[in-house]
Amino acid sequence: MGSFISKNSSRESGTEKLSKAEENNKISPTKNSNGLKNSHRKRRSSVSAEVDKVKNDFYERKFVQKSESVIRQINDSIQSNFLFNSLPREHLKEVVDAMEEAIFQAGETIISEGDDGLHFYIIAEGECEVYIRGQNDGNALRTLHKCGTFGELALMYNAPRSATIKAKTEVKLWVLDRDTFRRTILHNGQERRRKYEQFLKGLELLKVLSDEEVSRLADAVEPLHFEPQQVVVEQGDNDRDFFKFYIIEEGEAEVFICTESDEHVLMNTLSEGDFFGERALVQMTPRTATVKAKKYLKCAGLSIAAFERLMGPCLQLLHERATSGYFNVEDVQNSSSREATLMCCDFNRDE
Repeated sequence: MGSFISKNSSRESGTEKLSKAEENNKISPTKNSNGLKNSHRKRRSSVSAEVDKVKNDFYERKFVQKSESVIRQINDSIQSNFLFNSLPREHLKEVVDAMEEAIFQAGETIISEGDDGLHFYIIAEGECEVYIRGQNDGNALRTLHKCGTFGELALMYNAPRSATIKAKTEVKLWVLDRDTFRRTILHNGQERRRKYEQFLKGLELLKVLSDEEVSRLADAVEPLHFEPQQVVVEQGDNDRDFFKFYIIEEGEAEVFICTESDEHVLMNTLSEGDFFGERALVQMTPRTATVKAKKYLKCAGLSIAAFERLMGPCLQLLHERATSGYFNVEDVQNSSSREATLMCCDFNRDE
């Protein structure tokens, strides 16, 4: 059974207190199947409503005693994660203060599909595997490595867990409780969400999404920046742990396919509002084209987990575009204009 191994955990006293109403409704902590303590509360229907309530209520800030070396390890683990790199210093400190260490043995289940979301996880050491019922013949869909994260989607949307995560090896995790996650990370993301909502609502692909679904998508996208000629995705890449779906916010990207004779054929040029990367995600294939920034490029990126969870209403269209309508390399080579009209790729060769 996975368990915390920190022996000196304590809660900060006298800093901030629960409001009277919250104290009256407080439920004694219990242990879930992961051995983590949680205060089970009624699930609410709106993320934004939760954030506003936390903003206005008093709360007890969680504090778990740590050594300086452990604090450095946590900071190293989260520094490259987009959920944390825009946090104000005081919120980042609150997150680090609240994190606890947990150990799971190989084969143990950390979270189960369909369960309530109560914690967010960062892998400090070891590897985890992702499983979704009815997919990939019951085998793991992908492997998560050191600094990988999971568990945020259920916390962001008050939804059941969308996948089961098991320890592939012995793993050490940094664990963040739900209340601290939404008080810091979600609240800080409100301005970013409003900006992306406006951008995403203007995309033809997403017209089938409701306002609530667009808001959820806006919460999950990650701003990504690329310099001219920088490779965004590379043909043949099969490391699904790092696969993303990309929507161009600013700049241009070029799509190339490398033929059997090692000729790099320009298939298309993409610009603002265009998207790419969906083919490898919906067909579970390696990347079938290379995409490079033509000039400075800014994209809204969606992780593979968020893509699977949030793009459901768009998947039929994405499947159709992934299985038909792509340019044949020979056709492009023989075309005098080489003008492409599709706005999405990964493009592939006809076998």
